[in-house]
Amino acid sequence: MIDNSYPSLEELKTGQRLRKTLVMALVAITVTLVIGTMTAIAFFVPQTEPSTVMIAGLAVITCILVPTLVCYYPRAGIYFLFCSALLFPGTSMTSIPTMPTSYVPFWWNISTVGQVYVSTNALKALSFSPAEFLMVVTILTWIIKTVVMREFKISGGVFFGVIAAYTTMVGIGFLNGFSHAHNLTMALYEVRAQAYFFMIYLMTINIFDDKKQVKVLIWLIVICTGFQGLCSAITYFSLNGTVTEEGFMSHDESLYLSLLIFIALLNSLLNIDKRLKWATLIALVPSIVGILGNQRRSGIAAVIVAFLPLLPMMYVISSEHRKKIFAIGVVIAISWSIYLPIAWNGTGAWALPARSIRSQTEPNARDNASNSYRLDEEFDVKFTRDTSPFIGVGYGSPFLQPRPLPAVTTDFVYYMPHNSVLWVWMRLGHIGFLLYFLMVAIILIKGVHHLKTTTDPTLLLVGTLTVVYLLMVITFGKYDLALVNCRTMILLSILVGILSLLPKLQANEDAKNAPKTLDPLEEELESANAPSPNFDLQM
Repeated sequence: MIDNSYPSLEELKTGQRLRKTLVMALVAITVTLVIGTMTAIAFFVPQTEPSTVMIAGLAVITCILVPTLVCYYPRAGIYFLFCSALLFPGTSMTSIPTMPTSYVPFWWNISTVGQVYVSTNALKALSFSPAEFLMVVTILTWIIKTVVMREFKISGGVFFGVIAAYTTMVGIGFLNGFSHAHNLTMALYEVRAQAYFFMIYLMTINIFDDKKQVKVLIWLIVICTGFQGLCSAITYFSLNGTVTEEGFMSHDESLYLSLLIFIALLNSLLNIDKRLKWATLIALVPSIVGILGNQRRSGIAAVIVAFLPLLPMMYVISSEHRKKIFAIGVVIAISWSIYLPIAWNGTGAWALPARSIRSQTEPNARDNASNSYRLDEEFDVKFTRDTSPFIGVGYGSPFLQPRPLPAVTTDFVYYMPHNSVLWVWMRLGHIGFLLYFLMVAIILIKGVHHLKTTTDPTLLLVGTLTVVYLLMVITFGKYDLALVNCRTMILLSILVGILSLLPKLQANEDAKNAPKTLDPLEEELESANAPSPNFDLQM
């Protein structure tokens, strides 16, 4: 409801601008006070660790600036979530000095932050993360802002029905697990990323409406993954190439860095932007070092599976670039035919793509041990699934172990198997499993149809990248955790939202670029108002 003290919408907007100026002034004063306090502590309490004071001060400033910005620009909340998914780890893994983003606990529960950084359980009740707080602020701000401006409406996009159906089944699975007195904490952990997917998809559909906003997302991927790639390359060389089986980054990091490969290829095919081309190529070199150095077979397999349909799909969709697509395909085929035999028996990071293929039929000792564990785990998951085949066992219970697995330091792996696809089947049964693949199939089929009707190169790049990323997530999920990974699902939700918006965004671009035409009445008025010719006759 609009305040009656503003008789018109224009006066309401004027009042809002004044309040915005006041708020910005208060924020500037607050930030100044925080910086002053940091300086005073560092000067008057010399025994305090300077880095601790700096980190604490930056955290306070961030907590002030980000929500304030989001309150006035809800789209900024989506941008922050997008960047955070590309940069910050999803779990409290060991921090690495050469990877400064590994210190940022954006996706951790605040209770975990207190335990890790302050060694206190005083924050134990705060079982939510800064990311969730930002999501709530973004959603509430958008609702309040649109209601006040009399612009509130919710659009679901073409994928809403099937995504809502699957999310409803996830809710049923949660209630199913809760009714059997399972582990509530684990149940919440299992469903939270899937809930994010639904909410952020809706927010993206209703907040984005212009190609420029989509282009920002492309640049954010290049900048954020480029920075991560540079840090990962520095880390790899600082370890002298000696990397443990667990790698030096989280497993999903290889998935995000791989996006640069596809952006570089698509940008070269579509001739979108020379600045983007060179920025991507520069960022790609250290990122490839990080991808190979992290030694994740699942990440490499995801890239290979997603790449296979890419060129044929682009050949059909982009008819004006078919010669270039064919030439690139030939070059890649020849290069791969030379590389694969050479790297087939290789052991270094450079041979990882070949090893990810070879391990399916001729695994080495390390890969064989990993494969054996996963086979036993998959047997146990299928056994558990068959105890409740139609609606699943629900969330929050460990899977049964007719084939006992090796003891580990955490029970987490007994709730979350590596194979995320079988995990869906176990938790939601045949019904949920069908809805899951129906959702994936509709996004892929309708998404490709949208690409066929998209002519703008930037929109075509983002739409194609979404299809590729979805294929990567599905492949990655067969070998590693994907659907419970908050970072993975946030990126996917935003990109799928943009894919759903492609026809609308393309129509907006066509309207902008269309020549202005006048109807007959306007032409007559233009003619009547046109100045008469002035003939200056000189004798």
